[in-house]
Amino acid sequence: VQSAPQVSLSSASSAELQLDGRITYSRSGGSGGARGINVLVIDSNTGVRLVDSYHIDSWFRMGSNPVGRFDALQSYIRALPSGSIIAFVVADASGVNGDADSDALRTFMVNRGATQFGMLTSQNDRYALLLKIGGPIIAEQYVAFIDSNSTASIVATLTLNPDVNAFRRS
Repeated sequence: VQSAPQVSLSSASSAELQLDGRITYSRSGGSGGARGINVLVIDSNTGVRLVDSYHIDSWFRMGSNPVGRFDALQSYIRALPSGSIIAFVVADASGVNGDADSDALRTFMVNRGATQFGMLTSQNDRYALLLKIGGPIIAEQYVAFIDSNSTASIVATLTLNPDVNAFRRS
């Protein structure tokens, strides 16, 4: 019998995901490739590996392509199958502010059960979320940006519904 895996997720000037104590994803903002919003899909059968990831430098797009900058992100999340476990984490600067696109993303996230995403008002605020698509939030934390040490961190134990045939050859 497999034990329930533990997940640690942090949002600061970088984004980091640990699965069962192993760093699975760690990237800094800016030139490190994680600035903005990162969506990490965790294997819902094992909980100990990533199966996909999506990144949008929404801070950069805020200036270069402000209209519709979150559309592809929303489409990506909508396309994930029910039961998918996602880690949604902001690194460095979210690009979420007071414009109509940010408001649409807030509504989108609230409709998926996020209770603190609507609190993001400054592009530098920190935010981390673990969510099962079609299910409840596993863990969530918002932290208002004060300085470069501001960090949103969550630790949670995953409840898995493994498919016993997931790794069998057909």
